[in-house]
Amino acid sequence: MDTTTEINDEEVTTGCYQVQENRRIYIVRRKTNRACHCFETGKDIRRALKNILEMVLYRERIAALKYEQIKMQSAEILEKNKDLTKKLADSNLINGLMVADLENRIRNLEVDVIAKRIMLKKSEANNILWEKIKALEVIEEKPTCQKMEMDLFGW
Repeated sequence: MDTTTEINDEEVTTGCYQVQENRRIYIVRRKTNRACHCFETGKDIRRALKNILEMVLYRERIAALKYEQIKMQSAEILEKNKDLTKKLADSNLINGLMVADLENRIRNLEVDVIAKRIMLKKSEANNILWEKIKALEVIEEKPTCQKMEMDLFGW
């Protein structure tokens, strides 16, 4: 004799089950001819079957609780992973921007150094020219001064 019991999630039962359309179908199969020689009365058979069903039900409840715990932990881990991935992307972006900013500063400093070198060379060239001009002015002033001195003394 085979028996099949169909129940909803709200009811409590035990046995092997298959998930079909969000319902659990519990199948409890027992052949009476095998069980009859082990038990003296039908009452003993019912008690033994009830104990077996309660044990299976208990295991099913424990498995469901463990599943829910694992599901919650998995959701938390996935959320943390998502947050860490976002933070990593943000930090990579910030680091990239900082590197680009530092590169721009380095380029600007290089340009400033080159400009100052050019200005220094030009100022050195200007100083050399001014020294030459002053030397020429001194040379030009000396002969005129000597001629004037000669005129004063009547030479």
